[in-house]
Amino acid sequence: MSRKKDFLKNLIILAFGSIMPKAAQLIMLPIITGGLSQIEYGTYDLVVSMVSLLVPIATLQVQTATFRFLLDCRDNKQESERIISNVLAFVLPVATLIIIVLFLGLRNFALKIRIVICIYYYVEILLRTFQQIARGIGKNTLYSSSAVMESLIQLFLVIVFIMFCKNGLLGALLAIAVADTIAVCMLVLKMKIWKCINFSLCSLNSLKVMLKYSWPMVPNCLSTWVLSSSDKLVLTYFIGVEATAIYAVATKIPLMLTTVQSAYALAWQENASIASSDDDAGKYYSEMFDTTYGFIVGLFALLVAVTPILFILLIKGDYQEAYPHIFILYMGTFFNCIMTFMGGIYIAHKQTLSVGVTSVCGAIINLIVDLVLVSKIGIYAASISTLVSFLFMATFRMIDVQKFQKIHYPIKKMIYSICVSSIMCILAAQNNWMFNCINGCIGIVFAICMNRNVIKNLVIQIKRKFSYKGEK
Repeated sequence: MSRKKDFLKNLIILAFGSIMPKAAQLIMLPIITGGLSQIEYGTYDLVVSMVSLLVPIATLQVQTATFRFLLDCRDNKQESERIISNVLAFVLPVATLIIIVLFLGLRNFALKIRIVICIYYYVEILLRTFQQIARGIGKNTLYSSSAVMESLIQLFLVIVFIMFCKNGLLGALLAIAVADTIAVCMLVLKMKIWKCINFSLCSLNSLKVMLKYSWPMVPNCLSTWVLSSSDKLVLTYFIGVEATAIYAVATKIPLMLTTVQSAYALAWQENASIASSDDDAGKYYSEMFDTTYGFIVGLFALLVAVTPILFILLIKGDYQEAYPHIFILYMGTFFNCIMTFMGGIYIAHKQTLSVGVTSVCGAIINLIVDLVLVSKIGIYAASISTLVSFLFMATFRMIDVQKFQKIHYPIKKMIYSICVSSIMCILAAQNNWMFNCINGCIGIVFAICMNRNVIKNLVIQIKRKFSYKGEK
């Protein structure tokens, strides 16, 4: 199978594993918010949110190293066992230490709540580890299946525990802990993980190499958390909760593009890593950048064109003030997609330190722009700071990656498309029916023009397929 076909196959599989859990979360949201008091929901949201902050710090993101290092030795059973054994020898004691510290630190909670939270954190670490092992050994279908199964079981248990049993906070936390546990058991059984463990192969030097690769990804995770949270914190402090609510609403529709991007990132990391040792890696990366860029711009244009309709359908209440911010955030998400593509090449070449550095710089820029502008332009400071930080990170990575991997960028195409996209955003922000109609026409034509080669090749392949069936 060619690299592009392999990439497309993995993208479809991983997209399923990314989109389905998001859909399940949306269905669960009204059930959880309706079944929990404000204090209970605040506690639940805090517990879940802290996973994204504490787990990467505690494990030094060694799970990411598991995936990347297993890619290089899929045909070497002993080396695969060495990597898996080293990771588990590190993760299991760390996970145990975390739940001991958590249990002692959560003394203000009821005993049942403390126990469930500890179980949740423990199995969450294991789930992330085993999912990365699955990706590393090429079982992307299993990876996605575990994510989908975990989300569906959680949805079912949330309905049972909260709607029928009225267990409140305990039920919500128990649902996610049980769902994670079942997903872990499925991964262990499907991969027969016990056959991949040989602790006699553990080596401190091997673990050091993996941690040297993974630890720079910790500041990257923290910076991502800062990027998503600092805007809301600044707005709450300087303007008030109402401003934060308006900004939060503005981020909802751009999240559609982010969901597609997250699935793409997973597939691209594997594809880029496998291709990194090929003689034509630079040419392949350049072709993929051109194709990916066209797809992102096309999707961006169509999304901008239909946003007036989406806003009416999805956003209820007095949130009209959020509307113009959506298009600034679109531009930020657009540059975030480019940044993510370059991040896949960094990971492919194991240049994770640069990933961490650029992410930290981006987070600092985001916070500075926020603080400087918030007193002058209010909520716009948050959306503009997001755009500026992602623009910086995308530009820096595009230049910096040339140090170890030469890539050709379609500069004229990029300048032209960014100008057209900006004009579309300005027109759409006016929320005028005539401008919206113009944008609809521009969006369709522009998406087709930016992806004409892909569309042309797709049409040719479809014709060949039908002519082949006709001959039979």
